[in-house]
Amino acid sequence: MEIIIEFLGEPQKQSSLLPILTFLASIVVPVSVGLMGFGQINKQFKNNVYEKRLGTIYAKAYSLIVKQEKLRELLGFDKKMWNVTDFPILSISSVKKDLTKNVSTSTPGTVHTDHILVLIEQDILPNSEFARPKLLNLVNEYLIVLEYEKKMEHKYPNKQKLLETIKLIHSSIDPSITRAIDIQNVINKMYEAGEIDLPYTDPAFTILYNATTQKVRIENELILEIIDGYKECINNLNLEKQSDKNTFLQWPKK
Repeated sequence: MEIIIEFLGEPQKQSSLLPILTFLASIVVPVSVGLMGFGQINKQFKNNVYEKRLGTIYAKAYSLIVKQEKLRELLGFDKKMWNVTDFPILSISSVKKDLTKNVSTSTPGTVHTDHILVLIEQDILPNSEFARPKLLNLVNEYLIVLEYEKKMEHKYPNKQKLLETIKLIHSSIDPSITRAIDIQNVINKMYEAGEIDLPYTDPAFTILYNATTQKVRIENELILEIIDGYKECINNLNLEKQSDKNTFLQWPKK
């Protein structure tokens, strides 16, 4: 008490300051408590968003990618033409042949584009308010290019040959060439040189090539977004040590 009196000065001055100090305390204390409460509410709100984002979208999407990459590794696709950057999302089907009726039926396997589409339709789009903006952009772009790719694919029944041709063209075209007419000219020259033998006069092929090329780009970005979004949720919820980089799936940036 003596220290306080000495600091404040004479008793007369002290008594005149007490109302001021009391008034300031009545303001500062509630404001401080209010700010602390707001911080806690804000933190809880963010945690709720990350929990919803993780549970409804990114955990399911991330699981599909992990399964795919383990299968790619087991089958040795990563060391052959089915590498990750040229074929980011695989479609593996099981085919059953009925020799008596000469009919084949194809069923999507554990890893297939159909599973990605189901994820988009049943999880990502219905919970779009929890998705990161980039994910929504990529998902909608992906749906469009898949639609156009399927429309044109029926013109070329030999899918394996078509994929190899598109990959060859893709590796031969400068990335700066983006106009359809310029791409068509490159394809024409390759055809005339005997490098490819698919019809080049049909505009459908150019559309198909553009759609497939765009699809590969989008798939690479989509997988990177899924991994990054999943990692962000895990880190913000403190579910894993942020320093442990080996915890998450690695994907090359093309």
